Amino acid sequence: MEFKIDTVVIDTITRISANEYAAAIADKKNARAEWEDWGKSAYNFYRAFEEYKIAQHVILILGREGSGKTYGIKNLTPGTCYYFNVDRKKITCTLPKEQKALFGNHLEEKPKKLMSTVTKYDQILKRLIAYKEGHKDPDGDIIKLAANPIIFLLGHLHDITIAGQGENIKLATMRTFGQLTTKFAIAGEATNILIVDKMIGPSGLPISKLRTQSLGFDIARSEEDLFETLHIDNDLQKVANRIYEVNGETPDSVIPYLQNETTSSNK
Repeated sequence: MEFKIDTVVIDTITRISANEYAAAIADKKNARAEWEDWGKSAYNFYRAFEEYKIAQHVILILGREGSGKTYGIKNLTPGTCYYFNVDRKKITCTLPKEQKALFGNHLEEKPKKLMSTVTKYDQILKRLIAYKEGHKDPDGDIIKLAANPIIFLLGHLHDITIAGQGENIKLATMRTFGQLTTKFAIAGEATNILIVDKMIGPSGLPISKLRTQSLGFDIARSEEDLFETLHIDNDLQKVANRIYEVNGETPDSVIPYLQNETTSSNK
């Protein structure tokens, strides 16, 4: 059986960054002194999707703890999504039976076919590069990235203070470790950044929505005409479908940019 992966979810880049920094401390490196330069690997990871010609659509999904970032995977089409559960957390939203069978349990030493609990940048890239070519798993099934996949990169928000005229301004931005990301910011290069907002739904219970534009206190933004409302459903399948629709593409669209052979320096 072949699984064609249209969407990839990486949950979360913040945890990868935290794991990397914790490992440096455990190795007794002078992590505090290196703090000013910390953040290169997060930036290089983001740039690698272009460098290795993995995907042209990388969407940031950012939110506070408990806001419902992972909830968006609920309606992704079973068998077409690969989930990197970097946080190694229990999926609290109710998944379709078929999806649950393909993801497995986060506590298993070896999760099922379409979920991984690897925790490092290079481990994720290694898998994606293999899946781009088509990888045969131990059961003989093929896992292969679609020609034009969409990557959802989930992350946490934190507040920074910007000096303004008369008073300081607080801005919610993507949380990564170190100061280098203030110079090489992933969020500064991303075209689409959707912020998870928690609000009260019609039933009186909290629900999560994706905000498509900034209200002046964070970094939310999206391409013009991509979304018609300020808030949309927290449904990553709907987001992926809309991106394909607006760009006149499908997961099978052959994008010349993505089909060029990787240069020898990248192998």
